[in-house]
Amino acid sequence: MVAELSERGGLFHPDDDHQEIAFRYAVEKINSDRTILPRSKLLAQIERISPQDSFLASKRVCHLLGVGVAAIFGPQSSHTASHVQSICDTMEHPHTAVALQVSAHSAVHALGSS
Repeated sequence: MVAELSERGGLFHPDDDHQEIAFRYAVEKINSDRTILPRSKLLAQIERISPQDSFLASKRVCHLLGVGVAAIFGPQSSHTASHVQSICDTMEHPHTAVALQVSAHSAVHALGSS
């Protein structure tokens, strides 16, 4: 039986090495456990963007949508993530963003998805 390929897009900033590694690891782990998606194989489509360049972020999202990714993960910067979220909402496309927000007293992890 031939596995159906399913691409997942990841948008990462230059300093997001740990998030990119975690994203690639998650794809590998899902692919190695045939009980999770027995008839599918995930492919990671990685795009790197500047945390301040919302125009480039928008172009990369359009590129990922154009090549047919099933979902988009990232980026971490709220400046670019809001543009990515807006495009994904308009196109009714799944988007997940993770951001670490640190206060003086504690670290709060935020997870958003649409």
